[in-house]
Amino acid sequence: TSKVKNMGQLFAGAAIEEIDLTNFDTSNVENFGMMFYSCPNLTTLNVSSFDTRNATSLNAMFSRCPKIEIIDLSNFYTPKLTNITAIFRGCNLLRKIDIRNFDVSNVVVSSTGEFPYTFQNVKTTLEITTNAATKTWLNENFPSYTNIVVVPTT
Repeated sequence: TSKVKNMGQLFAGAAIEEIDLTNFDTSNVENFGMMFYSCPNLTTLNVSSFDTRNATSLNAMFSRCPKIEIIDLSNFYTPKLTNITAIFRGCNLLRKIDIRNFDVSNVVVSSTGEFPYTFQNVKTTLEITTNAATKTWLNENFPSYTNIVVVPTT
């Protein structure tokens, strides 16, 4: 997988419950969009070894995975990231995300000033562990989301 640049929709619609991708080489991947889109049975996901330094899109990457509760993206370093639209849309049971190494400084804001559907249909209180810059960004761009608790890293 070391030469792959597009993993968009790779597992979209798959009837998988868990997946461990620790052996994937994602160092050249630019598009992770909809990679796990609409995986209705997915509960466990290990993407801890993903190299995301070249990623520009995480658009709807986990969208419509209604059974997943925790997504650990703590190793995702994203200096080129521009699109996170609907990344967690429809993750009804999602309660914890760790994005402590996210760099969202290049993410494009929609014309409405908010990110369409990013956390739509997340029905639980969502705890997001993040860095100070991303915490500020979340607070500025998602002021109306009352079910989000941002926990800064130390």
